[in-house]
Amino acid sequence: MTLDPETTQPGPDRNLYCLQCGYNLRGLTGDPCRCPECFFSNPIEVLEIPADEITRQLTILESAPTMCLANLLLLIGSLAMLLSSRMEAWPCMVISFIAALFFIPLSIRSFAKSCQYHHGWVWALLKFQWYGGGMIVIIVGAAPLLTWWLTTWWNSPLTLFIFLPVWIIPSIYLARWARRKAKEDMEPLQRTAAVSIAKDLIRRKMASPY
Repeated sequence: MTLDPETTQPGPDRNLYCLQCGYNLRGLTGDPCRCPECFFSNPIEVLEIPADEITRQLTILESAPTMCLANLLLLIGSLAMLLSSRMEAWPCMVISFIAALFFIPLSIRSFAKSCQYHHGWVWALLKFQWYGGGMIVIIVGAAPLLTWWLTTWWNSPLTLFIFLPVWIIPSIYLARWARRKAKEDMEPLQRTAAVSIAKDLIRRKMASPY
């Protein structure tokens, strides 16, 4: 798409930001659009960050709370195994327990950084752990309970064929609902970081001679 350098402007209804300093270029003319703050020349075609790039960065940032949840489950599982296992199994359980204790603070710090330490990141992380952990406990815990109930109620080879849809189909809907609830406070906080990362990638591509 060819743009007229004299008439091109971001438009009165759009906020477009300088790739160099983040200044709002709304309403300014020209292509490239010259930033009045740092005088950087911003090509119009790269000012609007593609939505799929922001979504990709959000997916990457989501790994931080996921790792935090995985380490929390590892910590709880290791503690439970330590309390119930024999002495010969303790070395592995102790190593897992210590590893979880070590990585939980790192994953919390990584999540806070992904939210750029905005107000509300602690609540967003707790909410992710609550819904994510609850989903796993319910889905995993429901499997043996449903198996026992169906086997007791109807001891037949067809039990497995009844069990699979009864367990899998609701589990899929539950997982989708829990993931949506877990992310509803987290995603707005991480979106700012995702946009910043995407802008930085575009800025680097522009600066690269290759």
